[in-house]
Amino acid sequence: MKKSLMAIVIMAASLLGQGGAFAKDTVWMTDFEQARTLAGQTGKDLLVNFSGSDWCHWCERLKAEVTGDAKFIETVQEKFVLVEIDFPDKIKLPEKVQKQNEELAAHYGVEGFPTVLLVDEAGRAYAQTGYCEGGVQSYIEHLEQLRLIKSDRDRYLSLAHGKSGEERAKMLDGALGLMAEQGVLSGYKDLVEEIKLLDRENKSGLREKYVLMGLRDRIEAIIYDLSETDEYEKAAQEMDDIIVDVSYDPQLVQGAYLLKAKIYKDYDADDALVTKALSDAYDAFPEGPSAEFIKAGLAQ
Repeated sequence: MKKSLMAIVIMAASLLGQGGAFAKDTVWMTDFEQARTLAGQTGKDLLVNFSGSDWCHWCERLKAEVTGDAKFIETVQEKFVLVEIDFPDKIKLPEKVQKQNEELAAHYGVEGFPTVLLVDEAGRAYAQTGYCEGGVQSYIEHLEQLRLIKSDRDRYLSLAHGKSGEERAKMLDGALGLMAEQGVLSGYKDLVEEIKLLDRENKSGLREKYVLMGLRDRIEAIIYDLSETDEYEKAAQEMDDIIVDVSYDPQLVQGAYLLKAKIYKDYDADDALVTKALSDAYDAFPEGPSAEFIKAGLAQ
């Protein structure tokens, strides 16, 4: 009896071991930081699927045709840690998971589902895709092509290593140009800021390039936050940050001061603040096409 029981225990332990390995090979992780840790330990990248699993038609098709397939999982897990960042409609996620998912979507600039990101172990996305027709093998080949983008990115970053000034800025720009094409530039803000500093006088045109790329999004964010909070002083301070960034172009500086004046006026700030912003706008580009308009505003 004891021998029989021990045999059952040993068999159960063996099966559990197999089951655990099988689960590890097939499960889509939901904790992003744990997935990053595993990627670092195994030398893999992350395949991150942003999904609306129970309401998004194309998400359901992607799972049915590709990501839920055992062959796909077995093949892709050789090079990727699989992560699902879900936004279900009928299921309430734990608060911690929901918060994580929202922060990740904001960080990576995810605007639709499904969005599939290829992310390195440092957390930087280097390619983006979504639903594609063709089934498992076609999707695997598609991912292999996208992985090559990482090699091209890293080649530029390697060339930038040890360089300084304009030379380094150009190598970083080569890497970020690839990321911009993939729509994943939002994860490279530190390198964008470095390029702007390296080309602070805009001699290579790179400062202007990256300021303009992010300018619309920054202004939209300021206006949106203002509509939610009414904190016009904070919005005005953020416009001051933009003014510093666009200092190479007097017309952009003038436009930023005009927007700052409008913020003050719309939120009934002290008239002196409106006047000061208008005066700064005029001084920034007195020969510009808006100069007469600004003078009229000052007169009022």
